[in-house]
Amino acid sequence: MSRRRDPVGCAPHLGTRLHIAESAGRPIEVREHQGLRWMHLGCAAVQSVVRMNRPEQPLLPYTRAMLGALLFHERPRRLLNLGLGGGTFERFLVARTPGLEVTSVESSAAVIDVARRFFMVPEAHPVVHATAQGFLDQAQAPYDLALCDLHGGSGHPQALSGAPFYARVAQCLSPTGVFALNLLPDGEAQMLEVLRAVRTHFEWMLILEFRDYRNIVLFALNRPPPPGAALEARARVLRSRIGIGLGALPARLRRLP
Repeated sequence: MSRRRDPVGCAPHLGTRLHIAESAGRPIEVREHQGLRWMHLGCAAVQSVVRMNRPEQPLLPYTRAMLGALLFHERPRRLLNLGLGGGTFERFLVARTPGLEVTSVESSAAVIDVARRFFMVPEAHPVVHATAQGFLDQAQAPYDLALCDLHGGSGHPQALSGAPFYARVAQCLSPTGVFALNLLPDGEAQMLEVLRAVRTHFEWMLILEFRDYRNIVLFALNRPPPPGAALEARARVLRSRIGIGLGALPARLRRLP
C-alpha cells in the first residue's frame, strides 16, 4: 500500500468508480481513469494500481523496490506473497518468470474477488484464503523468496511489530531465502520496534526509503548480502532477462548494523 497519492495520478476522487464492496468493515473501492485502474481500502492510500494496456508492469515505486528481492537470490524456484492486494506481483511474476512457483495468501475474500474481477489475476492462479499468520503456521516446504505487503487501516498491522511473526517467516524460508517487507511505520519508535523484532530472526537487514512516500522497504537475510558491485551486475542481468529496471536500487540501500 502506498501512503500518498501516486505520481501516475490515482486519487479517490478521480475517474469512474467501477466497484465498491466491504472487507472487515472497510470499503473496497475500484476506480479507473485514463487507462489506469486502482484500488482503495477505506482511505486515500492507493493499495494497488494497474495500467490496463500493460498489466504486468509494476507501477508503484515500493512494489518495484520489493521485487529487488530478486537481486539477492539469482534463481528462485518458489516465492511466497503474503497479501495479494490487486495482484501486482502475481501479474509480473507469472508473465516474466515462467517456472517460478508463486504462492499467494490473502485474508480477505472480498479482496480476492476484486483482484480476479478487476485486476486480471487469473482464476487459474491459486490464492490461499487465510491470514498470513495462519498460513505461516502451516507452511511446510521452504521458499526462496517471501514478499509481505500487509496493511491495517493507514499503517501496517500490529503483528508486524512482534518477533513471533518473523520467527514463522524465517522458518518457511530456505537457508538462502530472502524476505522483503513493505512497512508504513507510524514514527521512529514503531520502526525501531519492527527492526528489533526482525533482528531476532534475521542476521542481515537492508532498508530502502522513499523521498515522497512513507513506505519503507526492508530486506532481511540470514547470509551476507552481495557487495554493491555484484548487485549492480545482477540488476543489469535482470533488466535483460525479465525487463525490470533495478539499477538504481543497490546505491539506495542502507545496510543496518
